Amino acid sequence: MKQEKSANPASWKKRLAACITAVAGLVLLIPLEASAQAQKVKIGTVPAYELNGPVWAAVRKGYFRDEGVDPQLIYLGGPRTRDALASGDIDVALITVPVGAIARQSGLPFKLIGLWYNAESFAVMIRSDLVGKIKKISDLKGMRVITPQAGAAAWAVGMAVLQKGGLDYRSDVKVIHITDYAPPVWINLFERKEAEAGVVWQPIQNVLVNRGIAQPLVDLRKPGASVEWFGGEVASMAMFTTEKQISEKKDVLAKVLKATHKGHDFITSASDELVAELLAPDMKLDEENALKVVSSIRSGYGKEFGISASRLENDLKVYRGIGILKRDIPVSEFADFQFAGRLP
Repeated sequence: MKQEKSANPASWKKRLAACITAVAGLVLLIPLEASAQAQKVKIGTVPAYELNGPVWAAVRKGYFRDEGVDPQLIYLGGPRTRDALASGDIDVALITVPVGAIARQSGLPFKLIGLWYNAESFAVMIRSDLVGKIKKISDLKGMRVITPQAGAAAWAVGMAVLQKGGLDYRSDVKVIHITDYAPPVWINLFERKEAEAGVVWQPIQNVLVNRGIAQPLVDLRKPGASVEWFGGEVASMAMFTTEKQISEKKDVLAKVLKATHKGHDFITSASDELVAELLAPDMKLDEENALKVVSSIRSGYGKEFGISASRLENDLKVYRGIGILKRDIPVSEFADFQFAGRLP
């Protein structure tokens, strides 16, 4: 039987070295890949274009990916988003200042960590057939006003406007609370004349106006509206988390705010057309209607990204004054400025 010649010792050495290198590469590859995996962050939010805009932009432009963050957007609603943050089902919540303040006063350890929309996004609408009969807020006395459930942003803002207009929302009007945030529900209520007025947001406002169903009695987006109805500039829409999350996930939260900051800067610096083109899929609108919305909301974004202490103080003062907040909440207790920075 013919015996095979033994392989060249030099070639075996080369093969052995190659195997060792390959194995070492595999061992090193595991921790490198694990560290490169994006960190999942659950973001609870509400169906509000103004609130979600910078986050949508950050997702679409890849800013979260650049920071190694995988944002999981979960669409709920103001009170439900608040409850999900309280239970730990989400890491951060995109809600309005009054919703977060109401939670804080009830003992929930919420902290405002980002603020980027500096105008109220709501309007008090009246049915078109009542235009001329209802000329001011006090004319709504005894009438039906639809709002979301107590504790929601539109409810809090609407009640503040009624109070400023001379009405006690607890006795002078009949508030009809709607728990379904779907625009068709609200539009149908106006069409069926089940209420004389309502506190609405986009895109409900545009649909009501375009179809001739309702007209704004008070549009809080208009220049000067914040000073007229709230006595000063307001802090409207924000990002909240909990003290526990800040303690345990400080670095991740910093990345989330950094990406959102970049999204905000894109929205405030790009043209309306570019912003609308980018955000139309998330708005679930065609580009023409997305452009109309973007044009109407962009002015509410502050040129600087950060938390304005004076705006927060004014908001908290307003809601304390009408009784929605039962105690004074210092800004230092309410907000954590380390992520987004402090503005006057």
